[in-house]
Amino acid sequence: MEQFAGQVPAIGDTILDPGVIAGQDRNDPQNRSIWAVVGRVFNPRDREDTVALIVESRDGNLADEAFA
Repeated sequence: MEQFAGQVPAIGDTILDPGVIAGQDRNDPQNRSIWAVVGRVFNPRDREDTVALIVESRDGNLADEAFA
């Protein structure tokens, strides 16, 4: 949860994938991936401290410049 400022992302949230392929400019939004949270799975019986996020991934584009 530290990666998300102590919050569990909710359905509808947008996450900027922190990874960039080595050698690419991380400030270019076209080199980034954007994740949209479409679901969350809680499994308290087997993993009480875990939440699985279901995301749709897309490539960044120039309209995502504010994220870079």
